[in-house]
Amino acid sequence: MHWLDALVGLRALGAKMFAGGYGDEALLTALAEHDPRGPIPELPLRLHLRGPGMYEATFVHPRAAAWLPAAARVAHVRWYVPPRVRGAYVHLASTGDEGWSRRTPVVERALAHGLAAMVLENPYYGRRRALGQRSSDLATVSEQLAMNAATVEEARALLAWLARAFGRDIGVTGFSMGGSVAALTATTWPEPIALVAAATGHAAETVFCDGALSRFIDFAAVDRTRLRDHLRRGDFEQLPAPPLGSRCALVAARDDGYVPAWSVERLADDWSRRGVRVELEWVRGGHASLLLTGRARVAAALARAMG
Repeated sequence: MHWLDALVGLRALGAKMFAGGYGDEALLTALAEHDPRGPIPELPLRLHLRGPGMYEATFVHPRAAAWLPAAARVAHVRWYVPPRVRGAYVHLASTGDEGWSRRTPVVERALAHGLAAMVLENPYYGRRRALGQRSSDLATVSEQLAMNAATVEEARALLAWLARAFGRDIGVTGFSMGGSVAALTATTWPEPIALVAAATGHAAETVFCDGALSRFIDFAAVDRTRLRDHLRRGDFEQLPAPPLGSRCALVAARDDGYVPAWSVERLADDWSRRGVRVELEWVRGGHASLLLTGRARVAAALARAMG
């Protein structure tokens, strides 16, 4: 494990994730039965200019809203447009990524490659926090799974909005949790798509239950085996691969303490065996250093994947 990942891990001495246990059992059942490849609603996005080449908008996704508390249902997006556009990505949030600042450095570098960016704020984050929610740490497993499922649905709707303007020159991207949800989104898309997932492995259960992130989880409130069962539904080896013809890039750190290198390789190998073109790029360092110093590498991968 990289030393910076170990330093970040000291935060685990404080409050824990899922201290409220599993949460809403009915919601857990509904999410387990949900098919993410259903119809995509058309978003009536009304863009408001906030600066040169930058707009903001809000929307409510009818399916995602059913899983979320009232305060989290209104989705906030920021739309960045370079002078000459050759494609566009939806950028999804990593764990604790509230607002826009953490993703802005990658977005700015992508703009220089002619890539527009639709940046989505996750449910339960920033302006979408639930009433009484004090931090970005989620209290229950049902909230975590609802966040992920709702983000996939919202990302699909944003991709459909982009497709009407850019055809197949669209993609989805994210770091860590954002990369995993971006990859989940790509597996539900009906046509070839560009995907750039940074610090993303083959299964969420490995990240939450085995890696450094497991230190942040209150295993006195949730049983590790049952948590694995819930998270195993996001195992990419059990899901469809992205459509044939998709351009997929995985950017990973060799000494990542949160997403092990073998898990990234396992994802790349599985998709490659199923005929998907996968580029795997390794960078030095760990999870945290990839987020801080790997921005140019990720932006370059976005440009290559767009083709």
